[in-house]
Amino acid sequence: MPNGRSVFDRVQRTRGLIFSALLAWFIAGVDVAAANPDTEVRIGVLAYRGHDRAMQMWRPTAQYLSRSIPGYVFKIIPLTNDDIGHFTQKGMVDFVLTNPASYAMLEANHGISRLATLLNRQNGGAYTVFGAVIFSRADRDDIRVLEDLKGKSFMAVHRNAFGGWWMAWRELRRWGIEPDKDFVELGFVKFPQDQIVVAVRDGQVDAGTVRTSVLERMAEEGAIDIGDFRVLNRRTSHSFPYRHSTDLYPEWPFAAVRHVSYALAHDVALALLNVAPDSPMAQAAMIKGWTAPLDYQPVHELMQELKVGPYVRLGKVTPGAAFAEYWQWLVLAAAVLAALMFVSAYSMGMTRRLIASNRELENEITVRSDLEDRLRYGAVHDALTDLPNRTLLIDRAQHALQTAARQKHGFALAIIDIDNFKSINDELGHAAGDKLLRQAAERFCDSLRGIDTIARLGNDEFVLLLENVDDTKVAEALAKKCLLALEEPITLHSKQIRVGASIGIAQFPAHGESVDDLLRHADIAMLSAKKTGNSIVVYGNDA
Repeated sequence: MPNGRSVFDRVQRTRGLIFSALLAWFIAGVDVAAANPDTEVRIGVLAYRGHDRAMQMWRPTAQYLSRSIPGYVFKIIPLTNDDIGHFTQKGMVDFVLTNPASYAMLEANHGISRLATLLNRQNGGAYTVFGAVIFSRADRDDIRVLEDLKGKSFMAVHRNAFGGWWMAWRELRRWGIEPDKDFVELGFVKFPQDQIVVAVRDGQVDAGTVRTSVLERMAEEGAIDIGDFRVLNRRTSHSFPYRHSTDLYPEWPFAAVRHVSYALAHDVALALLNVAPDSPMAQAAMIKGWTAPLDYQPVHELMQELKVGPYVRLGKVTPGAAFAEYWQWLVLAAAVLAALMFVSAYSMGMTRRLIASNRELENEITVRSDLEDRLRYGAVHDALTDLPNRTLLIDRAQHALQTAARQKHGFALAIIDIDNFKSINDELGHAAGDKLLRQAAERFCDSLRGIDTIARLGNDEFVLLLENVDDTKVAEALAKKCLLALEEPITLHSKQIRVGASIGIAQFPAHGESVDDLLRHADIAMLSAKKTGNSIVVYGNDA
């Protein structure tokens, strides 16, 4: 017989569902995050280790957010790869915690926005990247390298799983293995991933793949003996402790669905960034907290290479459509080819063809060289503003940190966030928003010293790397020049728009001794600037 508390809980849940349904029916389009007492906020979590495990790991996070943000009750909704898109599209969840590929697809299809990136916990360390592990039984002498998997059976979690399939698929292709052709059987079992490990151990399948940390955590829980498994194509990465077989990619992001208000998204981001590494909620989730959102471009590159997710039709052109558009050229090409063949029969055709081929090869080499240069440049620069992207910023910041530590001087990182950018974007359109970002980037560049770097993190966030700065007052003065550069109105669609910005500053070594800590503290200071209305806030200052 259910006790009184259980009945009360069910009544409360039923009341919340009825209230939400009536609100959606009467006020279509109103933000779910409107400031109503005890508004239910639903966090969709990709339950890669199953429903119960997801609830165990993330319910304390929901409880923490409920305590930190008055007027809201946060609830965990475990989801699968099959239903997370539907729940997001229909507004059935307000925030999403999912793997990077799932985030990239939801961002492209439904406009979600990342707020923070997870810091994974292992052996006392914190890690912002993860990968996949490909493994077999340790006693399988016929499976020692990836090439040995040809003709074998293989198991993954889902065709659309990122760490549970796509990472391994990309690595297998690099070794000349086409899974749908070269495996005698390719099976997908859905969540939890633990069952793949058990299936390999029990000989039900020859090999499998799961995301990093699954093997180690199952071993810690006593579910398996990790010595029973052989990791194929095992890699070693600096400061990353988990067994892995693939490249490493940014960890899971916490993202807001499009209908969530800026105020609620801001409060959630600030609460996550302030999670203590040893807090009960961090321990339950097996994380060390959250940091500023990372660059997820490597995820897009993987999906482009595999032609999955939003790039599923990349490069696909049907013969009928190609003929309908280019039939004149095709006919002309056929006629030219016929003429060339006729001429070549009477006048040294083979020699001319060889000369033409040599010229084409030279042109192709030139084109490829230019393309490689553009790709190398594009890999470290933002496509919209042509500023350094996060990858190049981190590289320069690491160099600045090493130099500062060696020469005993300081430097600062400042995060700039354009005020009310979302409102401008919504009112005037994305093209106007892009123009605003480009003009802001140009003005910031004109305001800096020659030794400083301005980079774009994404959306309306920029980062200043201020070198040889030993005093936060100097950093504030340099940051203020960027604010002054925005005072002149910007013309968008014949309108004079005045924009401001909020800046958060973190100083080395006073506010952190690693680039990640400095970025995270600068982001916290920036969010404080947004909240308090101050234009510039130095980390740790009340003002």
